[in-house]
Amino acid sequence: MIRFQDVQNRLSLCHGTMITIPAPDFVHAAADAGFRRVSLRVRNPSSGMPGKVMGELTLEGDTPFRRETRRALDERGMVLLEAEAAVVTPQTDLAELHPYMESAAALGAVGVIPVFSGHTSEAQVADQLAAFAAQAKGYGLKALIEFIAVFAVSSIAMAERVIRASGADNCGIIIDSLHWTRSGGTAEDIRGVDPALIASSQISDGLRDFPNDGQNWWHEMSHARRFLGEGDFAVKEMIAALPAHVPIGIEVISAEFQQRGLGPRQMAQFAMDNARAFFA
Repeated sequence: MIRFQDVQNRLSLCHGTMITIPAPDFVHAAADAGFRRVSLRVRNPSSGMPGKVMGELTLEGDTPFRRETRRALDERGMVLLEAEAAVVTPQTDLAELHPYMESAAALGAVGVIPVFSGHTSEAQVADQLAAFAAQAKGYGLKALIEFIAVFAVSSIAMAERVIRASGADNCGIIIDSLHWTRSGGTAEDIRGVDPALIASSQISDGLRDFPNDGQNWWHEMSHARRFLGEGDFAVKEMIAALPAHVPIGIEVISAEFQQRGLGPRQMAQFAMDNARAFFA
């Protein structure tokens, strides 16, 4: 049985859970709630959600806002696990991603996330991953693949295959409970992957019996995730299958949550309290 004390020190708060909150305020709120790790939206920050996280508040580029965010991370002793995220298509000019990677490195991130879309073969993904990972390595970053059922890398097994085929030695896999569920994933699938390749995880809840066409899937992913215990995803089974060192990020991207009128600290505390109750 997974208990809260077993996961407490592994918990991270993902920016998507509080996507309407500017990054420095988000970092301080997460720290106040007891989190010691976070992820931040550095690229494509809005994810379809409203809020002051775009325009002059972007984290790309050497700006006062980015420097303020780095100060918040340093002052609170927070680890920045992932700088999210770059959609990579066969037509993507990877040179355009240098500002993203430079900013991730300047913020002290562990890794950057390529989301592959539109590729016609695993070999095509592997070739582009090799180039992406080499670019990330130049900034001291890992390339962390988040597999998504309707994108080019659609399962955990495929993620492992394209990493192997790429030949890159600075890659890892992020397992998101939503994408793992929608890809038909099982605990055995997780245990079947080289544990050294599992870099991070993200959790939310939802209904396994779900009309998963393209429109419904996109709405759920970017607007309608559920907090732990509000659905029937096999979250505890997923976490039990993970290697014991893997961080667990709370990523509940929910328009309804954003509209509750909570302040940043209340939002972060709600996420921590929800995890405590779920694992109790």
